Amino acid sequence: MNQMVGYLIRSNRVKQKLSQEQLCKEICAISYLSKIESGVAEPNEEIIEKLFEKLGISYTSDKDLIEQYKGYLDMYFDAYFHQEPTVDMEEKIFSNRKKMENSDVSIEYQLFCVYNAGADDRKVAERLLKTIAQFKDYMTDETAFLYYMAKGRYGKSERQRRTAYQKARTVKDCSLVYESLMFEAFNEGHYQDALNNCKIGYERAMQEGFLLVAKQISFLEGVCYGKLGNLIGMIQAYKRTKELSRGDKKIAASIDYNIGTVYIESHKYKEAIPYLLSALKQEQEGLSAFNINHKLAMVYEAIGEKNVGKAYLDMATSLSKSLDPIYKEMAEMARIRYEEDYIGSEKYEKLLFKFFNMKDSMGEDFVKFYLPYMVEWLKAKRKYKEALKLMEE
Repeated sequence: MNQMVGYLIRSNRVKQKLSQEQLCKEICAISYLSKIESGVAEPNEEIIEKLFEKLGISYTSDKDLIEQYKGYLDMYFDAYFHQEPTVDMEEKIFSNRKKMENSDVSIEYQLFCVYNAGADDRKVAERLLKTIAQFKDYMTDETAFLYYMAKGRYGKSERQRRTAYQKARTVKDCSLVYESLMFEAFNEGHYQDALNNCKIGYERAMQEGFLLVAKQISFLEGVCYGKLGNLIGMIQAYKRTKELSRGDKKIAASIDYNIGTVYIESHKYKEAIPYLLSALKQEQEGLSAFNINHKLAMVYEAIGEKNVGKAYLDMATSLSKSLDPIYKEMAEMARIRYEEDYIGSEKYEKLLFKFFNMKDSMGEDFVKFYLPYMVEWLKAKRKYKEALKLMEE
């Protein structure tokens, strides 16, 4: 028997809140309906037609149509995971949704709804996943993989997401899974675990010819090495990423900016300058350009070349006017270091403490950038214990 027939009967019965007894009354025995729903019985067409009729659904059985619908869904998921436009496939799928809902591609269609809804509303995706979870026994390896990947994307906790990705890996051991596990470990600050997944994921991606995933994994590998202070590993990973992304100026700028930032964190200010200048060639406006100009201004101030750095400070100040107020304050703090006795400046002190307590809103890296300035200020104020505690942390 086609197991999807059993799935469609059960899923529609559950959706309409009918008991097995209510559905099969005057059609067949409850035990027989149970076997139909579980796919172990081979009922005659008359019984199936009566059950569908009572449920008010029309079963699409045309093989050519099913093949066509399957093609639409396959193209959608392929484009989705390759981060390519999906609008054309979405239109084709939605225009045939009624027939897809009650056909052999019903589960694939329900999963499409999860991914499609999740792009705009995570809660809708979570709700749809809960509904689909009731019917895991009907899933093929292909649909189970899509299901667990969606569970990973929309899981509420790190543990839930990681568990879902691990289940996806048991169904299909591919680069997408390792990339997802890598991001989970990275976001939790488990950089060595992330690197372990990077290694396997990158090898899988190259074997699969999945260049996009290979680039993304290679890029994050560089970030992880930077977080761990391994400058050699970072440079090697980023160099590989640049080769994989030849011609992509955006990625090249991000890589150079990240390398420059890590050198700043390591107090190797002069080494940071060539990378920041290289990044600046690719980014001339917006937040990225502000960040690069701001860091160049701070670096030149740190090495005592304010005459050079002032041009970058002026550019950062100009760019900050079109950004959120916090960036204007960052430029203001830098300007105080250029023009005033900043240690004795109340405004400098106020901004420094404000920035140092913005981990939740601006992220850990933002606070980390201002750590040396906080330590410097505490020492200047003879607050040695507080400065030592910060350095130890």
